[in-house]
Amino acid sequence: MLQLLTNAPDEEPIVSVANGHNQPYDYVVGALNIIPRMEDLRRFGINPSQALKAMRLNPDYRAKMVREIVEIVSDPYLGKGYNSERDPQLFMTTPYSTNIRVGGGKVVIYNEKALLSQLKQYGLYKVADRFRDGNPIRIGILDTLRTPKDGFMGEVEGL
Repeated sequence: MLQLLTNAPDEEPIVSVANGHNQPYDYVVGALNIIPRMEDLRRFGINPSQALKAMRLNPDYRAKMVREIVEIVSDPYLGKGYNSERDPQLFMTTPYSTNIRVGGGKVVIYNEKALLSQLKQYGLYKVADRFRDGNPIRIGILDTLRTPKDGFMGEVEGL
């Protein structure tokens, strides 16, 4: 901290910060690394929409910056980038379909809400050999939502 104070330019603002219990401490603003959130900007007298506008790079300026960086690093470090127009043989394209084949060769259009009932009605399209004869299918679920699991687990067990 002492080094930050001694190396700070003379025009660097100094602010006093109090935590409510002790004497305030004086800090060089640059040492605090203040990052105001968008909802706090008005408290600092900053118009949030103007701040957002100032933080967005103009697309032309951004492209110019990227070109300059690429020029600096491309010769010694980077080769030419891949591009699907210039190098189409390097990219695969395949038609996308939301169709799902279920038991009996029946094809249904994927519908998140109807899929379980369709699997119950038609069964699985094909069961791998290692899951035949009642061998269990082990499923790992990473629950990142705060939703009750009871109903979901009941549906899974019903399969």
